[in-house]
Amino acid sequence: NVRVIELKDGADPDSYFDDHTPEDFQKLLDDSPDFMSYLIRYYKPRL
Repeated sequence: NVRVIELKDGADPDSYFDDHTPEDFQKLLDDSPDFMSYLIRYYKPRL
């Protein structure tokens, strides 16, 4: 499954790993929505 992780403004995956552990990233991934759920959550308020 494709999952979506939103990083804070100005952050990118490379800079994220400068300040966080792989375990932190895994937690983000575990808590992230799948792609379709993300799209629905993102676009629903805009309809």
